[in-house]
Amino acid sequence: MSDVDTEAQDTDTTGADDPGWALHEVQVDGEYVERWLYHYADAVVVDEDGVVHEPDDDGVMAPVDLLEDDQDERGDQDRDDVGAAEDGPAEAHDADHEAPSDDTPDPDPDPDPDDPDPDLDPATEEPEEPEEPAERSAADALFADRPDDETEDRSDRDDLDEGEPDPDDDRADERSALARLPARAVLLTLLALSALLTIALLGVVVVRWDEPAATTETATPASRLQLPVAVAPDSEYVRSRVRAEGDIRVDHWIASTRPVSRLRLSVPTVPGTGSDPVTAREVRVETPSGDRPGPGVVRGSSAAYSLDGAEEVHVSYVLTGAVMRSDDDPDRALARLTSLDLDVSRGRVPRTVTVLGGRLLSAACAADAAATPRPCGQAEGRTWRVRLEPAERDDLVQAQLDLS
Repeated sequence: MSDVDTEAQDTDTTGADDPGWALHEVQVDGEYVERWLYHYADAVVVDEDGVVHEPDDDGVMAPVDLLEDDQDERGDQDRDDVGAAEDGPAEAHDADHEAPSDDTPDPDPDPDPDDPDPDLDPATEEPEEPEEPAERSAADALFADRPDDETEDRSDRDDLDEGEPDPDDDRADERSALARLPARAVLLTLLALSALLTIALLGVVVVRWDEPAATTETATPASRLQLPVAVAPDSEYVRSRVRAEGDIRVDHWIASTRPVSRLRLSVPTVPGTGSDPVTAREVRVETPSGDRPGPGVVRGSSAAYSLDGAEEVHVSYVLTGAVMRSDDDPDRALARLTSLDLDVSRGRVPRTVTVLGGRLLSAACAADAAATPRPCGQAEGRTWRVRLEPAERDDLVQAQLDLS
């Protein structure tokens, strides 16, 4: 191994005594390559596949299987060399000495295996016990508690029949599982934390999603049908806002102590409509149970809406063609009507009409288009308020205003 390789090995194994991954020079198929090995606290060193590694005679890390095969080969070679050395001197010694005399007793051809060793004095000597190795390898320490029948020599693999399971494969799988144990534990921990975080985020999203929905569900009907303070029981309240572009936004509320089954909307007959008839657009009829089905535009004919016994009703729409500007002063305008005719099934009740927008100059009421308008109502700041009794509730309310 070159000096450069030795220096790289020394650098890669720095801190290898600490548990964790370290870069080592590893012998693989007779070549030296660099691989990451994991060091356990008990000095066991494994690669990414869980194969246990130990340093060879040159200090280079190599798989235990390869080291054991090398040790077996070296052991066989040493035994062959020792046998050859013993056989040579013995033959030479026999040639230099005379053959034994006939008086020499022949050695017992079949010694009794139960007899003690003739070279040992039974009274003084005992057979030496084989010495245990001073220290076990990391692989032996790792699998010290395994039964003997599971730690047979790896050379027995060649004697296994084809298709018979190899016990060494099980040991390799166990070592691989042990090597992957820390990574699996970390992965499982991260997955558990991710799952908990996902559940928490989903809970926050669900709560934040449900809160507005619940608020809307309970508050929307109240906000849509939140009657103005001026609406008394069994009465109607109309608010007409004249816009600068000449249309009128109308909100009409009904408060009844008796259920109302249906209502009908129609455009009053007013003079001077000419080719620009009055039209109600964006018509919407609401009750506490929601929007009621019906026409969204009311022009020439009337439109009916079913209320299913509601006691509170809100009708909204936009009137176009109801405001006429003066030829002499474009800022002066006359609202020929300020709301549609609204008939309900439960009879006549008082109606309050408020007109606002621009600067209100005066208001007038008329029983029909042919009647002479009469002054009605009174100014309240920038609003003109008119109260119509049950007998007058169908009167037209007209307003003169300055839109400058």
